[in-house]
Amino acid sequence: MAEKSYPLNMTEYDATDAQLWHATRTSGVYAMNHLAVKPGGGMLVALSTGVAWLAHSMFGGVVYANTLDLSLTLPYADATLDRYDRIMIRYDVVANTVSAVVRQGVAASSPQKPAPQRDGFAYEICVASILRPKGATEIGAQHIVDERMNAEVCGLMSDGVTRLDTQAFYQQITSDLAYFRGTQQAAFLAWFADMRDTLSGDVAGNLLDKMQEIKTDGALNVYTHTKTGKVHNFSGSGVNGRAKITAAFAAGDTFAVNGAACPAYAGAGAVAKLPAGHWATFVYDGTMLDFGGDADIDAASQRSAMGLGNTTGPLPIANGGTGASEGMGARANLGLKNGAETEIQRGSLYVTVPSSSTPGLAYTYFYWQFSGTPCVTATVRTSVPNKRFVSLNGVDPAGVSFYVYADTSGPVYLEYIAVKN
Repeated sequence: MAEKSYPLNMTEYDATDAQLWHATRTSGVYAMNHLAVKPGGGMLVALSTGVAWLAHSMFGGVVYANTLDLSLTLPYADATLDRYDRIMIRYDVVANTVSAVVRQGVAASSPQKPAPQRDGFAYEICVASILRPKGATEIGAQHIVDERMNAEVCGLMSDGVTRLDTQAFYQQITSDLAYFRGTQQAAFLAWFADMRDTLSGDVAGNLLDKMQEIKTDGALNVYTHTKTGKVHNFSGSGVNGRAKITAAFAAGDTFAVNGAACPAYAGAGAVAKLPAGHWATFVYDGTMLDFGGDADIDAASQRSAMGLGNTTGPLPIANGGTGASEGMGARANLGLKNGAETEIQRGSLYVTVPSSSTPGLAYTYFYWQFSGTPCVTATVRTSVPNKRFVSLNGVDPAGVSFYVYADTSGPVYLEYIAVKN
C-alpha cells in the first residue's frame, strides 16, 4: 500500500504504521543528561539512564530507553597500536531489537573511529568514543569522548521542523578540548597536583609558604648569572629581575642577557662594581640592563651626578678644585706665582654681600690695600657656610681686588693672607 495514515478509527495497524506518528523526529538523545558514558573500572564503562530516538528511515524510527545504569565490557587494548572503540545504540532490523553495544575499531598508528552502521540491516547512533592506548589495562575519563552533541553520529532528538543543530557547538567544544589537551593539560595537571599537596597536611603552613613564594618571586623574576671570560650573562625572563652574582665585575667586563650583548648601567652611570656572592636586582627592558643602586657607578659618573664634572682627573676650578694634580700646576691655574713665598700681611674682616635679583649669584666687590712690596699674590678664605667662592680680579703694587660670591646676601667673614714671591 503506497498511501498510509495513522491513526484512523476501525483500522488495523502494525509497528511501521505507528512509527509514522513520529516521522518528523530526528535521531539523538532526548536530553543532554541522557545516556552518558563514564568509566566503570578496569575494562568497563557505565551507560547512564536515558532515552534516544533512532530515525532509521524517512517514514519512521524507534525509541530506545535505558532505565538502569548499564555496564559494558570493552575488549582488551592492542599491545602495540592505539585504537578507538565506540558505544552505539543499535537498531538491528533483522533481529528486531534495539540495544547498547560496543563497536570495536581497528588498531593503527593513526587510528580512526568506526563509523555507525546505517543500512537496510541496522541503524546506529554513537553516544561516546573511547581511545584505547596500546597496552592500556584501564579506561579513564580522559579516554572518553562524549559524542552525544555530535549531530553527524548522534545529536539531540528534536522535531525536524524546529530542530536545534548541535553540530557547531560540538565542533567548537571538540576543538577547544583538543587545544587544551595539546597545550595546557600538562601545565594544569602539574598545577592541580601542586595545589592538592598545598591543601593537604598542614594547610595553613602550606598556604603561608605559597604566599611567601608569591611575595618573593611574583615581583622579581629570578635570573641565573654566569661569567665567561669578560662577559657577564644573565639567563631568564621578565622586566624586573634578580640574580646571585657568581663572579665579580672587573674593568673591561661586558654584559649580555640570554646570550645577546647589551649595555648595562647603574642608575646615572656605568657599572663599576658587582661583588661576587651578592644578590643584585635590575630592570631589563629588552635593550639594556639597569642595576640602579645595586652596582656602584664609576667615579666619573659619581662626580657628574654631584655636579663636579664628568671626569676622573683633577677637579675643575669651577667646581671648587684647582684643575691640576700637583702644586705647581695648581698655583699656576689659580693665577699664583710659583717659587719661594714670604708672608707679608694677614688679617680678617667682614664683607657684606648685598641681595641679588638672581638667586645664588649675590656678590660684592672687595679691594684689599696693603703697604707691602710689589708683585704680591694673595689667597682669601672664609669660615662661613654661605660663601660660594672668591674670584681674583686683579693685583697691583698697592693691593689686590676680589669679587666675593655668596648663596645668600649678608655679612661674610673673610680671613686673608698676602704673600711675596
